[in-house]
Order: sequence, then C-alpha cells, then structure tokens
Amino acid sequence: MRAALYVRVSTEDQAKEGLSLDTQIEQLKVHCEINNWEISDIYRDEGYSCRNTDRPGYKRMMDDSDKWDVLLVMKMNRIHCNSANFKLMMDDLRDRGKGFASTQETFDTTTPIGRFVMDIIRRIAQLESEQ
Repeated sequence: MRAALYVRVSTEDQAKEGLSLDTQIEQLKVHCEINNWEISDIYRDEGYSCRNTDRPGYKRMMDDSDKWDVLLVMKMNRIHCNSANFKLMMDDLRDRGKGFASTQETFDTTTPIGRFVMDIIRRIAQLESEQ
C-alpha cells in the first residue's frame, strides 16, 4: 500500500501546540511503519486554512493520485474543516479507488456506522473552524 502523507498548519499557534508539520509527519511515518505502508510522498501546506482547497500541497497531492493508494492524515481537520469539501474529496477518492485514513480517528467508511461517525467528526471540525 502506497500512502500520501498530508500535513497542514494554518497558524503559528497550532505549530506551538503540538501540531507542527514535523510532529504530524513523524506520527504519520510511525503509522505507515506499523501498517507496512510505503510512503509515496509527503504533501505540506503551512499557513493555509482548511476552509477551502486552494492549497498548493493539497492540489499537488490530488494531481499525484496515481502515485498513491491511501491518503493519510493525523486528524481529519488537517485536510478539511468544511463538511461539503470533505464530502467532495471523499467522493473523488472513492471514484479513483483510493482510501482515506486518519491516525487519530478510527472508522471504517465501508459501513453505515463508519460513514455516520465520519460525518459527525467532519461537522465538528467545521463548527470549530467557524467559531
């Protein structure tokens, strides 16, 4: 399994609170080692909001989707905090035959309860972003 690692911080405060890009990368690398996943590439966005998809690392990662099998993030709110954008990404990944995994939220998107849990988590991320 080839993994695309995606990391993002929007503010310097996030980096100081343990969400630095390096911290995220280390956690994702450990997850890959445990699951015997090959790291395809690491995609970084520093100083970008999760409210939209206008991020260079995110765009490059999606353009490179033929190079990886699963998109790995530390937390769902690292990739999107807008519920609609998250759903569009998940639909796109499903259409491309790609997986999605988070190291801190565990769910199986192939089951009804897994999809429900994922929906609740992404809505909480959107609420946090709007506040």
